[in-house]
Amino acid sequence: LVSNLKSPRAVEYATASFGQGIAISPIAMTRALATLANGGVVPAPHVGVELRYGGGITKKLGWSPPMQAISKESDEAITRMLVTVVDDALQGGKIKMADYSIAAKTGTAQVARPDARGYYADRYLHSFFGYFPAYNPKFLVFFFAVYPKGAQYASETWTLPFMNTVHFLINYYEIPPDRAQTGG
Repeated sequence: LVSNLKSPRAVEYATASFGQGIAISPIAMTRALATLANGGVVPAPHVGVELRYGGGITKKLGWSPPMQAISKESDEAITRMLVTVVDDALQGGKIKMADYSIAAKTGTAQVARPDARGYYADRYLHSFFGYFPAYNPKFLVFFFAVYPKGAQYASETWTLPFMNTVHFLINYYEIPPDRAQTGG
């Protein structure tokens, strides 16, 4: 998944720790992140359960057995941290929803120069993922932008579109609140 960690050079480990030198497709990233929304179990994304050929021939599709990538305890700890991102950090906590726990994280990556001499000062890749309700997820949302204009950080480009999507999905699918109501 993170091929630069196979390099014998120590610098690859150091830079990967803060996100540089990592190349991954949006689908692979979504699958990895969905592991957090799935109790630490790596999901097997699929779009169908069988193939139907002419003449009535049907072939059932199978997937590899579920794999526990991280412990349930670690998964819950990471989810709590990601809920704190939404409740306290994104836009200074202004987007926190009183009735719903939302786990989310932004990602801002510099774009490497093709001549392998550093990074562009004005080109970025922005990502934003989140799942909700955080402790019993129904949806995972992942946004990705290449060279977004007018913003350096993903929190500037994706927070509001993400929250608009969350509000829409909650309303459309009538997802019940997961946070206890307090009088007030």
